[in-house]
Amino acid sequence: MIPFHLQLFSIAIAIGMLLLFYRAIKKKQLLIKYAILWFIICFVILLLSIFPEIFGYFSELIGFELPANTLFFLAIIAILLLLFQQTITVSRLEESTRVLAQRLAILDEKLNKSENSD
Repeated sequence: MIPFHLQLFSIAIAIGMLLLFYRAIKKKQLLIKYAILWFIICFVILLLSIFPEIFGYFSELIGFELPANTLFFLAIIAILLLLFQQTITVSRLEESTRVLAQRLAILDEKLNKSENSD
């Protein structure tokens, strides 16, 4: 069982993060498709803060001796998921940049040819 003040602190952090992400989406600083995973993480933190006994049960269920080990395991999984999401985004942007650079080179070549023929 976690101390009550730590439970309140965890709830406040989770709600604060949810509000922060909501504000960023509203100001168009963050796209919804990138915020979904963050919202899931915040809701899990909020759920585990409100009902900490779920965390102990889950730790026993998957075979961790200490709930702290489960917390670190879940944090690593969350970080890996966020990293994977960002890697996909960077890959797409890199491909788009390559295609745009090729199109620009083709258009530049056509412009140079039309200027030289005049």
